[in-house]
Amino acid sequence: MKNFIKISGLIVILMVLGACSQAAQSADGEEEETVTPVEVGEVTRGDLTLEQQINGRAIANQQAGIVPNTSGELVALEIQKGDYVKQGQVIGRVDAGSAQDNVELQQLSVESAQKSVDSAVNQRQQAQQGLANAKKQLEAAKIQGNSNSSSSSVNVENAQIELDQAKKSLERTQELFDAGAVSEQELENAQVRVKQAENALQSAKNSSESGGSSSQNSVDQAEIGVQQAQQQLDSAQIGVEQAKVSLRQAQTQLAQAHDALNDAAITSNVSGQVVSVDVEIGDPVSNTQAVAQVVDVSPIKAEISVNAEKLPLFQSGGDYSVNVDPLGESFTASVSYISPVTNDTGLYPIEAVISNDEEKIKPGMLLTINMPETTLEQTLLVPTSAVVENSTEAFVYVVDEENIAVRKTVQVLEAQSDVTAVSGDLAEGDQVVTKGQITLDDGNKVQLIEEEN
Repeated sequence: MKNFIKISGLIVILMVLGACSQAAQSADGEEEETVTPVEVGEVTRGDLTLEQQINGRAIANQQAGIVPNTSGELVALEIQKGDYVKQGQVIGRVDAGSAQDNVELQQLSVESAQKSVDSAVNQRQQAQQGLANAKKQLEAAKIQGNSNSSSSSVNVENAQIELDQAKKSLERTQELFDAGAVSEQELENAQVRVKQAENALQSAKNSSESGGSSSQNSVDQAEIGVQQAQQQLDSAQIGVEQAKVSLRQAQTQLAQAHDALNDAAITSNVSGQVVSVDVEIGDPVSNTQAVAQVVDVSPIKAEISVNAEKLPLFQSGGDYSVNVDPLGESFTASVSYISPVTNDTGLYPIEAVISNDEEKIKPGMLLTINMPETTLEQTLLVPTSAVVENSTEAFVYVVDEENIAVRKTVQVLEAQSDVTAVSGDLAEGDQVVTKGQITLDDGNKVQLIEEEN
């Protein structure tokens, strides 16, 4: 680091006087020895504490525009500049047209489709019961063909039981039909099963009366009844599947209607304060342009840019003390992002998060990040003004006991505005020139003057 030596006006005057003294001659005509007036400071040994401070500014944690999901006329607006909103909060609404009516219509369609499914399932259950009954009748007919007259009487009794059950089922179905809970087809199916049971009973009676000659006819009729019952079950199963497909279609259309209605609501995609509202009720809006701007400043971010030399000072997740200049307060910032590449200015952007619950810190405020201190222990310390640097070396002038300026090369370790840590052929207590070096050469005679207050 190069240090620039500033010489006060008094020293300049003394230099002029010193230069005049070089031209003065003694009374016997001989020139007097040149003496340069200088100020000196003492070489000490101690610790040098280095403080790194990097400037930056505060930026919003998030800033986003609120954009409608659909285009149309703005019919409701529930925010104004300065309001606070939450993520997902509805802040306005676009004219939805018939969207609400469509939702209600599709809801009715879903309910109707669900009733159709329930009815089809009930019809299938009845068909399953009818098939089971038909199989029992077939089994009874087969047994009847191999039984004696007493078994024919049993078949008649079984057929009578089946007929009674079919009639009871018909009565329940009639009641449900009258209440609108089942279809006309289901009622007709129940009537068919009564007719089948009546036929089976009559067949059993005929078989009992005609004896073995009619047993085969009973079996044939029972097999036909099983076939008819199976056909009814197959048809009922198809009805259930078709009803379920209709229900799924109605549910899909309802969901689409809800989506269309939800698209009419304008919601904020971030939490924060509304900083601008760019529309009024009645204005046309679109899904490509924001209607308002929201800024989130709790927490807030510190944004800084550093060169490659200072980049290693920062660690991701590390905490650093930050002074917010306009507030005169200190906060803690946690580094959240370190860019691996430079920006357009050749510097590395860094972001750090600062808790800002009271929102004292505003975007754009200047801040200073205080870096961890580095200390050089027990090193030689000289006044910074004593160090002279040129393109090849750094040096100081040490004043010896005979007031002779001796030039000594040093290596600058670290420098601050007032004191510099050096290494070289110096000793603690040495007197080094702090003002007046500009006219000195190695070996010049000097005159010590008191330091200006």
